[in-house]
Amino acid sequence: MLNTIIEEKKYASKIIKFEDLISNKIAIKELVSYLSNGILVPDDNWINNIFSISKVNIHRGSKEIIFNEHEIYIIKKVLEPEALKVYKELNYDISFFID
Repeated sequence: MLNTIIEEKKYASKIIKFEDLISNKIAIKELVSYLSNGILVPDDNWINNIFSISKVNIHRGSKEIIFNEHEIYIIKKVLEPEALKVYKELNYDISFFID
């Protein structure tokens, strides 16, 4: 599953991270514009309204995921170099998967 990003990159002209959609007003504006082929370009008022809606299904007590040594070893064995490159392009922290 970690390597599916390689296929996604081949067929998608743009990859927008979910975490950007819920925290970055520009990302959601770009997504709407992209999905509508530029026909819909949300104005700032619409974007601000979206971000003012109460969150649904909030994960209480969510904390940073910390991989143990064994999990990092497995991910290093499974993750293809090309996938690492794509994750790096998307600004994910991949430092602990690189020797």
